[in-house]
Amino acid sequence: MRIEQAVALRPNDPLLSVRDLTIHYPIRKGVFARTVGHVKAVNGVSFDVAPGETVGIVGESGCGKSSTGRALIRLEKITSGRVDFLGRDITAMAEGEFRRLRRDMQMVFQDPFSALNPQKRVGDLLAEPIVVHHLARRRDEVRALVADTLKTVGLTEQFAYRYPHELSGGQRQRVVVARALTTSPKLLICDEPVSALDVSIQAQVLNLLKDLQADLDLAYIFITHGLGAVKYISDRILVMYLGHIVESASTTELFANPRHPYTEVLLNAYPVPDPTVRDRRQRVVIEGEVPSPANPPSGCVFHTRCPSAKDICSVEAPVSQGTSAHSFACHFPLAEGTGPGLRTKGAVA
Repeated sequence: MRIEQAVALRPNDPLLSVRDLTIHYPIRKGVFARTVGHVKAVNGVSFDVAPGETVGIVGESGCGKSSTGRALIRLEKITSGRVDFLGRDITAMAEGEFRRLRRDMQMVFQDPFSALNPQKRVGDLLAEPIVVHHLARRRDEVRALVADTLKTVGLTEQFAYRYPHELSGGQRQRVVVARALTTSPKLLICDEPVSALDVSIQAQVLNLLKDLQADLDLAYIFITHGLGAVKYISDRILVMYLGHIVESASTTELFANPRHPYTEVLLNAYPVPDPTVRDRRQRVVIEGEVPSPANPPSGCVFHTRCPSAKDICSVEAPVSQGTSAHSFACHFPLAEGTGPGLRTKGAVA
């Protein structure tokens, strides 16, 4: 099920291009709600997504990954920066113009029950975007599209007559994915799409997403804190900490050769089935809480918790280094080729 739309992209153009994306939320106090500061949720984030690619964004809660995803479909107000989708700057678009483009960019939310109106049947929920975007006019055409979309996500036509509370968690998430697919998008932004599901159901939904990508040539932005899920589905991973991308690499490269200390900490917590590797691991632990984005640390935002931090880290923000295939922002990156948790303490490149 796919409704073709004419989009002029040159062969090497990214589907989505994000440059210096910044999202600051004002902190207001007093009777007159004066602005006394800002929560700096996202700070100068840049990345591209190619057609058919899956880019994972991983990090702790509060790192800004969900704000980034929501800003891409203008559910969050962008403070500064530029977002180009299908070669057009969506940050400068009027709402009506963006609404027409939004059929090509849809979002899958974390909680499928909250994402679905409990007072509507599944068929009505799927029919709504079809009608809004004028994808079908007659009722029989709408019903046919709904049935076709349900079949695409592994559900029968009979599910159109059920209410969300009559479905299991996995079935509800399939309905959420189906609703996103009704407009035949080119990009799905998946914000923690499996974190609310049981482990066995998570695997089913992840397999569904991979199958849909192969069949429909979809691109994904996959936002999660689960390393297992992001490793399984992503072609490339962005590691975020306190509103900054601290490392970016292909999935294989990132898991085999992390260069940023924060990435090493995340991967060190990831279970490894090979006991020989597990036994050689040096346990890397960071202490303290994540600093408040309303008052982030000076210099490198990770220096207050970094086991390798030195004096320069508290006064000077690191610039991104490495290559376009594997970049990292750290004054003292891990030695290349050591693998997660296998370095000797304090070893740097």
